[in-house]
Amino acid sequence: MAQPVDPQASLRAELIGQLATGQLAVEAALAELSDAGAAAGHIAELRSQLAGLVDMRRAIAQAGGSELAGLRAGVASAVAATASLADRARQNVASHQATDASLTPQLRARTTLEAVGRDLFDNKLLDPYLHFASVADEEAYRMREHENHEAYNRAIALHTAEGDRLALEIQRRQLADAKAHGAASSPKFAAMLEDLQQAQADLEAASSATKPAAAKSGRTASKSDSASPDSRLGEIKAALKAAGVDANDEPLPSDGHGLGDTAVSRGPSPKIGRA
Repeated sequence: MAQPVDPQASLRAELIGQLATGQLAVEAALAELSDAGAAAGHIAELRSQLAGLVDMRRAIAQAGGSELAGLRAGVASAVAATASLADRARQNVASHQATDASLTPQLRARTTLEAVGRDLFDNKLLDPYLHFASVADEEAYRMREHENHEAYNRAIALHTAEGDRLALEIQRRQLADAKAHGAASSPKFAAMLEDLQQAQADLEAASSATKPAAAKSGRTASKSDSASPDSRLGEIKAALKAAGVDANDEPLPSDGHGLGDTAVSRGPSPKIGRA
């Protein structure tokens, strides 16, 4: 018995082909990023996207004519989003690698905080996963989000270690609020948390690096106090000259106190009183 002809066979094949291309691109990106040591959160995000493409392929294979036509826009959007996600993941890895090689821990932390801030406050990547019990609940959340955004902007604009630490805590507060409203189901949520953990580690490394530098500076000053006899002698001569005492280079017997072997003669005494 002849199989029934699928009137949407051409469209079905076209859409499945687009999804297959996107799936191959994600799989290639996953392999590349895994080899490059990408963050676990970014890998999870790509795997979630890959699972979505697979589910969409199954839906297209079973969809009827009218439903299939309606899926065209969704397929195009999913493939574009997949390509964008893979590109961003690659750029993120490349950026982190370049950052690790060329930036100080403090600058690495600030770069990470600024990237998280854009995704969290400006691009609102967690919004599709948020759920609210009521309109009032959402309004209260948006008010807190706005306040956190303003506070974050002020903190990061300081360009100081203390400002960066404050920006980190504000972002964590916002993520905790978002998590309470369902944001943890977003693969990007785990990536943001991991980025903030790395930023905290960099801030701690930067803070630790400044302490030895300060201690070293103190030791250097101490060494200058115990400089060589010749150096100390030069300082003593300069002080004596400023006080009106001239030093010549005639040697004197050493008295064993190590202040030098130079004869010192006092110049004319300064006049005291009215001219």
